[in-house]
Amino acid sequence: MLRRFHSPENLFIDGCDSVEEIFDLQVLINVEQRLAVTASQLRVVRLTNLPHLKHVWNRDPQGILSFHNLCTVEVEGCLGLRSLFPASIALNLVQLEELQIDTCGVEEIVAKDEGLEEGPEFLFPEVTDLHLVKLPELKRFYPGTHTSEWPRLETLRVYHSEKIEIFPSEIKCSHEPCREDHVDIEGQQPLLSFRKV
Repeated sequence: MLRRFHSPENLFIDGCDSVEEIFDLQVLINVEQRLAVTASQLRVVRLTNLPHLKHVWNRDPQGILSFHNLCTVEVEGCLGLRSLFPASIALNLVQLEELQIDTCGVEEIVAKDEGLEEGPEFLFPEVTDLHLVKLPELKRFYPGTHTSEWPRLETLRVYHSEKIEIFPSEIKCSHEPCREDHVDIEGQQPLLSFRKV
């Protein structure tokens, strides 16, 4: 299906109780491991009221399929969803402008990829709006040491998401100097950090 429908620019799915996965990449990865990268033309993805959704992408496409044209991603009412993006997709969202996650079971925005080197750098050069609303299970952006940059971020809305730290705390490490990429006791980093200029 992905090969046949790689041209659509908008994907809207609403109120489908039985949907568990949006993109089944397992077959694509098995068949096309040695073929050229396929670029999806998707620009807008809106997923709402999908209570049994477990995965938007059921596997990390590992560079076989690119979603670099995504501009808007909105996910709402998906209580079974634990993470939104595989790492390889999140590393290539260069045109993303708006990310909204509302009333979901998301624990992390980007899932860990065991094949990814330590300390990945997530760059979102065009994101102006980031909304994380009613995400009681959200603990982290990515499970591990990483950096993320949001140079054009204008609107940040985070509420009813008490488990995630938004900005670095002022707590200093007692046994060694703290670094900018300080990870707290539970291995979590704040969603946003600041660099000294």
